[in-house]
Amino acid sequence: MFGKNLKYYRLKNIVENTRKQAVDSEASIYAKETFEAAERCYANVKSAAEKKDFESALREVERLANLYKRAQKEADENPASIYKKGLVAKRSGKYKESFSFFAQSAEKRYPPALTNLGLCYLKGEGVNKDERKAFDCFHEASKLNYAQAQYFLAGCYAKGIGVKYDKESARVWMAIAKVNGSKAAEDFLAKAGWSVSSDEERAILGTLNDGRSPTVELSRNLKFALESIAGHIRKLK
Repeated sequence: MFGKNLKYYRLKNIVENTRKQAVDSEASIYAKETFEAAERCYANVKSAAEKKDFESALREVERLANLYKRAQKEADENPASIYKKGLVAKRSGKYKESFSFFAQSAEKRYPPALTNLGLCYLKGEGVNKDERKAFDCFHEASKLNYAQAQYFLAGCYAKGIGVKYDKESARVWMAIAKVNGSKAAEDFLAKAGWSVSSDEERAILGTLNDGRSPTVELSRNLKFALESIAGHIRKLK
């Protein structure tokens, strides 16, 4: 009897700790349906374990492990993860590789990737220099309410990059970037002597929609949870 109780508590602790580690992961943003399935599976594990039905519980634990593995794969393939691979490649000077990652992430309209893709085109890093394409990338990310892109887009307007010179559009986009939290845009406005009235700022705040995609980093806890499940399943069988 003591052995069965010990087995039950070990199983209970494994699944509960694993659930806490995995479903709380920021990665769930990009693997929502899989994590919801894992929650339902977790309920089955807990129910079977409480009834001392260890065979059913172990089958469900295996299913739970597979769901978490699938969620990890989905999270790894999300635009934020792909974008971060591009940043790593860029820091290593692998510009063609970084451009490829940024382009993959930008296809999913991830604002930081669109912005960095624009910088690749602007500087000719990993791709032929193309100011018009750079402008288009900044414009697309700006529409998604990304302050850094709004700052670069304003610079394009101010300097005539990719478009004809347009001082008023530059001022407006720089104001939007400033209201959206860009310190660089605030400094630029001050140096350029461009004023932004309080009425304009209120109007910008009133119309801005939060279109930013969250920056998601796959939780180390998720990977730890997967390793824990794999190890403990073998011990409990």
